[in-house]
Amino acid sequence: MKKQKTFKEVTDQIEQILEPMYEMSMAWNSKQNNRCVWVENPSGFENKYFKYLNGITYGQADKCARISMVEPKYVNHKDYGGKSNWVLNSNERKELVTLMNQPNKKYSGCTNWQATLITYNEDNFGIDFDETINGTFEKEKYPNAFDINTPMPNYMELK
Repeated sequence: MKKQKTFKEVTDQIEQILEPMYEMSMAWNSKQNNRCVWVENPSGFENKYFKYLNGITYGQADKCARISMVEPKYVNHKDYGGKSNWVLNSNERKELVTLMNQPNKKYSGCTNWQATLITYNEDNFGIDFDETINGTFEKEKYPNAFDINTPMPNYMELK
């Protein structure tokens, strides 16, 4: 007979599944391309990056690329949350650029790149959509926040 799990064992198992999502938020996903972007809530701001995953949800993905938001480079990390490190080939880089330039479904008038910036500002500084779009957040108070017009790095040169 199979032993039933205790309440604590079940809640611990749920915690393990949900824990990565406490520290990040989905910026956007593409069901058509089976991709999504999550924004990390880093403890420091030296590595402004997003996670690009090969699934429409974090849980469905098995590969993760951590990509800088300020230059075309990968961000190394010691913990990939059970997902393999993903180095994009030329076609995958082209797909990323295409997806980032597409209109965002949540934020009308914005691209997926801009939605990534908005989500980063919201999660890390509490700067809301209007403040990011209008540039009305206190830049002196939040020097690491992104302006909505921050150009996307050339991810075709990703290395």
